[in-house]
Amino acid sequence: MFRGREKKIALFLGLTALFALLLSSFLITLENHHHCHGEDCPICACIQQCRDNLRQLGDTLLPSVVCFVLFTAVLSAAFSDTAPVLQDSLVSRKVRMDN
Repeated sequence: MFRGREKKIALFLGLTALFALLLSSFLITLENHHHCHGEDCPICACIQQCRDNLRQLGDTLLPSVVCFVLFTAVLSAAFSDTAPVLQDSLVSRKVRMDN
């Protein structure tokens, strides 16, 4: 499915999205009760940007994870070599064949 380089890029992008999600939520909780400096407060602008990040990542993260899980389940079911094959035979019934 993926080769080595593509796996590294996908892992990097996933970790970057997770890092942005964690840092945005951490900054919101840290600066939630700051002393506001009025209408052009830089901390309020930063908090608003973090909320926008969380909203955008939250809107795209859940559908992406659901699609990935479904895609992986379908592929693993389609290419599974370990699926038991149910065959009814004399050996499976343990029939003794004496002459």
